Amino acid sequence: MPSLVIRADASASIGTGHVLRCLALAQAWRDRGGSVTFFTHTAIPASMEQRLRDEGMQVVRHEFAPGSTEDGAVLCTLAEKNSVVVVDGYVFGADYQRQIKNAGLPLLFLDDNGHVDHYHADWVLNQNVHAQESLYTNREAYTRLLLGTRYVLLRREFWRWRGWKRHTTTSNHLLITMGGSDSDNVTYKAIRAIRDLQLQTSMTVTAVIGNGNPHLNMLRTYVHAHRLPVEFLFGVTDMPALMAKSDMALSAGGSTLWELALLQVPTIAVVTADNQKDGVETLEAAQAVVSLGWHESVEQETIARQIEHLRQDFQQRASLVDAARALVDGEGVERVIAQIRGCPIRLRSVTEADSKLVWEWANDPTARQYAFNPAPIPWENHVRWFEKQLASDTAFIFIAFDADENPVGQIRFEFDESKRAKISYSIDPERRGAGLGTWLLQEGTDRLFRSTSAAAAYGLVMNENIASRRAFEKANFMLAAGEFVNETNSLCYQRLRE
Repeated sequence: MPSLVIRADASASIGTGHVLRCLALAQAWRDRGGSVTFFTHTAIPASMEQRLRDEGMQVVRHEFAPGSTEDGAVLCTLAEKNSVVVVDGYVFGADYQRQIKNAGLPLLFLDDNGHVDHYHADWVLNQNVHAQESLYTNREAYTRLLLGTRYVLLRREFWRWRGWKRHTTTSNHLLITMGGSDSDNVTYKAIRAIRDLQLQTSMTVTAVIGNGNPHLNMLRTYVHAHRLPVEFLFGVTDMPALMAKSDMALSAGGSTLWELALLQVPTIAVVTADNQKDGVETLEAAQAVVSLGWHESVEQETIARQIEHLRQDFQQRASLVDAARALVDGEGVERVIAQIRGCPIRLRSVTEADSKLVWEWANDPTARQYAFNPAPIPWENHVRWFEKQLASDTAFIFIAFDADENPVGQIRFEFDESKRAKISYSIDPERRGAGLGTWLLQEGTDRLFRSTSAAAAYGLVMNENIASRRAFEKANFMLAAGEFVNETNSLCYQRLRE
């Protein structure tokens, strides 16, 4: 893996959103064995810098004006010849991108509103609902656009919540989160709205205070004086779990909205920065949030009234949950890395909804021809087997998708007593012959080694199955030994953990 050099800033004035969404990409890059360096202005909060270092990333600080020629020159010097550069921030314009490209470096540019006069990056990522190609008519012919919520970047702590489903029942717990710094102290207005509600003891409120928020003592004093049912949490380490147990949320309109969408939290959004306006408006149009508009314009009485309305309206909460579930699946970072690496597939864990597709692939005539038991698989038998696989902690199945989100294959790993994982895979009949088997074996085994303690992965292949033999060999599996399965001579291909 090449190294990743990320140019992003964080401060009390601009918040922490740029660095945090880049952190999601950095975590996935590190998991794949690549090194990561954050190149950032000296204004970055010490707590944020320490978090990056704790994640095993280098942090290089500078004092040049962000987006200046000097800034870009140091970045290009810092990036090694085989590095991939990521830039995230509104001060970085066309000249900054051109400077990086003239240095011969591949560039991913994170954008929200099409604010740059011309785009020179190799990839432009806009993860917002309102992202569309018309924002980027002034771009190079080679620039690829990664647009929409399927590319939302979420950090590692959210990955285990992929596929989780909320069941809308109660409305007893409100989460308030206004970002890492909340320089305008919107949390205070929200807390005063809670007082207006005169909440019954059956409803609790949790307010998350970011590391850059200077208002904590004043907020605590107010809550104590008015005996409000509000708990303050500072430096939360498991935000997804907190979101999962929250029935509703009042949130700033930044990247936290994507996290809340993954956890399907019915959310009231407040616009706290100019760059959030378009995103919140389009999310409201998609009926995925309730918008209160610009924070300075909304009265605390309006906040209180909207919280109480959402508490009482089960159907609206259920509708918000459904819309959020359709927007964000948590796989965005996998899609982005596949684009950067030029990988034609990305993997996700199998779900109940994949059962029929896996069965159809397994019963394809060519698949049965090279199976050690060539008899067709009855649907009833498959259903029982599939349910056991989903419940098992020794079996892992992944579905492969191409760049257009079409399913193209599956790969299954099942552990034996020696911590080796046996492989079974299949490719969609219409996609065979394109080398996808090699990619499936490489990506699947890499993911197995990242997420488990498997000592090795191996597959048994019939001697006459030339296509599968070539796929294993191109995926850097070594021929281990021959075995007999159902009286059929087979070859054993194995890859050891490095």
